[in-house]
Amino acid sequence: MENIFDIGKDYKTLALEKLEKEAKEFKGDKYGNAVHSYVANALRDFCNQSESFSKVFYKTKRSFSDCVKEIMKGCGQSISDIEVYRRATKFYFPNSEVSFVMNITTEEEPDDKYINKEPPKEKESVKAEKATKKKKSAEKKTTEKENLERIQLTLFQGE
Repeated sequence: MENIFDIGKDYKTLALEKLEKEAKEFKGDKYGNAVHSYVANALRDFCNQSESFSKVFYKTKRSFSDCVKEIMKGCGQSISDIEVYRRATKFYFPNSEVSFVMNITTEEEPDDKYINKEPPKEKESVKAEKATKKKKSAEKKTTEKENLERIQLTLFQGE
């Protein structure tokens, strides 16, 4: 049912109003909280690009929170930006696709001082910590190997 206050508005306006409201009311977990503002910005851009997308977005009964939850489902510890945006558009418009273009803009080249800059040197404490970890790892491997040998010897003692 159409709201009386929405009469005369185009789908882009309606979709953007819906998105604004739902983005403010967003409820999500730590993964959703990490991406929801970026997803809202992307969806805002997509609504501005496509009247058809705006119409579908506006008419979809599921919420923006539902969208973000669906995007992050099964992502594990990481997900690429483009995959987040693809999943967002497919949530509303299953046969949509998102293309991505990256361009580099360069101006004045850096000077030789910058180009020849040495990487930062490791602090002695970091070096010592790495050496200690390496030593412990080697000791653990030796102990595991010795335990395996003992187990094998034990297995063959009864025969």
